[in-house]
Amino acid sequence: MEQSPKIAKDLIWHAQEREFDGKMCHPSDSPSWKLADHRWPDFASEPRNLRLAISADGVECYDVHQQEVFTLRAVLLWTINDFPAYGNLSSCIVKGYFSCPICGEDTYSHRLKHGKKNSYTGHRRFLPCNHPFRKQKKAFNSKQEFSSPPQPLSGEEILRKIDVISNSWGKNKNSPGKLNVNTNKLLEKEVHIL
Repeated sequence: MEQSPKIAKDLIWHAQEREFDGKMCHPSDSPSWKLADHRWPDFASEPRNLRLAISADGVECYDVHQQEVFTLRAVLLWTINDFPAYGNLSSCIVKGYFSCPICGEDTYSHRLKHGKKNSYTGHRRFLPCNHPFRKQKKAFNSKQEFSSPPQPLSGEEILRKIDVISNSWGKNKNSPGKLNVNTNKLLEKEVHIL
């Protein structure tokens, strides 16, 4: 990238030639970019550093535009995932009746009679209280929406929820469908190993 004078110049455009108009026109206007610059000023001081992926010690590169060798490092600002991948990455439930990670147990859902799928309603509660969509019945589910959006859980509430979870590590030997193992043979094998 740094071998081409045009590309080398374009890579530092965000730091030298752009105008700051307050609008988000480039990823460098994003809060994530600014947060990365604030947290890692050494990284931000070199405009040729790419914000693509995490790098431990960087890569030596030659910049044709400025005719110097520099260490190129990169940082991952964000990832874009579909909803099922979001559930896998965050361990949130994204299927079933309570599949909204924001609403949790306050998810408005019902099973479609003929479609045999879950339908999620109640999105109008995230609109401002005086929004005209909240009163419209015909365009939505024949109901007006006056409820407020769910409040995010506090750290103490999350801790109370996960304290009741019990987990026994390892494979479940008594699960249905598994072969019954003779316990005497299992004990003999364990004693033999000792």
